Amino acid sequence: MSRRVPVTIARHWPLTVALVLAVVTLGALFSLCLARTGGEFAYAIDDPYIHMAMAKNFARHGVWGVTRHEFTSSSSAIGWTLLVSGIYRFVGIRDLVPLALNILFVVALLWMIHRRFDREPRSFGPTGSLVLLVGVFFLTPLPALVFTGQEHVLHTLLTVVFVTIAGGALATGSAPRSLLVLAAALPTVRCEALFLVLLTCLLFLARGRKAYSIGMGCCAVLPLAIYGAISVAHGWLPLATPIVLKGNLADLGRAGQALSLSPGQSGPAAEALSRLGAVARLLGLTAAMNLLAAPHLLMLILAALIVPIIRVNEDPSGSLHVELGLFVGSTMLHLQFARTGWFYRYEAYLVALGLVVLARPAADAVAAIRQRLARDGPFHPGPAAALALSVLVALPLFARGAQSLVEVPGAARNVFEQHCQMGRFLERFYEGRAVAANDVGAINYIADVRCLDLVGLATREVWPLKRRRSFDRTVVAALARRLGVAVAVVYDRWLLDPPISGVPPGWKRIGQWSIRDRVSAAQETVSWYATVPEEERRLAENLAAFSSRLPRSVLQTGDYLGVTAR
Repeated sequence: MSRRVPVTIARHWPLTVALVLAVVTLGALFSLCLARTGGEFAYAIDDPYIHMAMAKNFARHGVWGVTRHEFTSSSSAIGWTLLVSGIYRFVGIRDLVPLALNILFVVALLWMIHRRFDREPRSFGPTGSLVLLVGVFFLTPLPALVFTGQEHVLHTLLTVVFVTIAGGALATGSAPRSLLVLAAALPTVRCEALFLVLLTCLLFLARGRKAYSIGMGCCAVLPLAIYGAISVAHGWLPLATPIVLKGNLADLGRAGQALSLSPGQSGPAAEALSRLGAVARLLGLTAAMNLLAAPHLLMLILAALIVPIIRVNEDPSGSLHVELGLFVGSTMLHLQFARTGWFYRYEAYLVALGLVVLARPAADAVAAIRQRLARDGPFHPGPAAALALSVLVALPLFARGAQSLVEVPGAARNVFEQHCQMGRFLERFYEGRAVAANDVGAINYIADVRCLDLVGLATREVWPLKRRRSFDRTVVAALARRLGVAVAVVYDRWLLDPPISGVPPGWKRIGQWSIRDRVSAAQETVSWYATVPEEERRLAENLAAFSSRLPRSVLQTGDYLGVTAR
């Protein structure tokens, strides 16, 4: 027994150190966020509040919607929203529930990665394990994902588990039921998981496991098909609006429309170029351009493609080649049909997966370099080239991870000073009334309002109008009148740019709130509009009454500053 304890400590101390470092980092970021917001917690972006609003309404009222008044197909992560809603049912509506879940999933992810490599025949060694765990934590970057309050940490965890099990199953010829369960769960957390499941199905099909492959595909599609049927029954699209409006599907749809242009709609040369560009986008140019714009993914892809070249004796049907193939294939499909960026979220699961899949060949390469250094000295071309390649791969990841740590507190301050204050203002003065907005998360989580979403995530009428290219300023004004909208809080750019292309007739701007040091907010300034003349005086008085409650760092402008508050 006394011998086992030191062995256990030696095996698991990297996990302990990594977890302590993670807790300290997250605790420090939490404290910095509170310091920037005067002691009130806010997430780094507005999007988590959409899930939180839907979870609140489903838990309290049984309504799957951004507001409690109607069904809205506004969540592309139905599994995450259901999870948060279920916890709300037991503990009440708590702001920190998504944060706590993300911290829990970070712990689970680090434990799973440690367990994976701890059980491998070729052990990493404790130092290698620690480097990997710390690298995954900071380079994914998990701290930023935790403070987005969304499903991305869970998606990363399930992705790494799925690829680990799939790699082993395809290498050994087994057919684990756990993989079917994961195939069903993953797309409900992020729809991009369908890319990974599709590739895995094709690999099982290529290995002669036809029934298992079809079963896995059915498991992945069935939950989304059920949700799609419910959504259509309520008059919405089968796909959640964030997928339709925010992914590359809209761009690819426009490419398809370009192919079907009738002759004479444009000049022959312009028509030919348009169709050529459309074909190129549909055949992968979109993925290639997005890859060039994401150097952190480009470096990981290049490293993954180099591994089979330098490890020619590796079994092509082994787990390493399977995992490399799943990583490269999923990344390219993601880049073709989905997006990257927006506070490090969308491609984070691919970064973590790439680091995990490349960890074993990287460890072997380090061991080989050490042997060459001992034999040939530090100035031999081989070790020098390997070191240069390692720096090239790591540099974009390190830059991205470091930047994310710096941005989290400032992003939380943006949301607190802008989105949360908008919600509090509406909660105080417009509870139960109809408002128009372009960021609908925090305002609907904090206040109980009827909402005209000018982006279209939470208003069914908007998306068809945008698709027909008829969502202009006059249509917005008419829609606002029909829904009884009293006030609008929007970014002016969203009104002035296409498709709206101007302030709707009859709307009058009463005031503006501006934040400083923008990090995650789409614009520095939000404008308050009265949509009908009889609301102008009332909105001015309400803004004047609320002005003293705003953080002092928020710059206020507008005629309401000279109005006496009621």
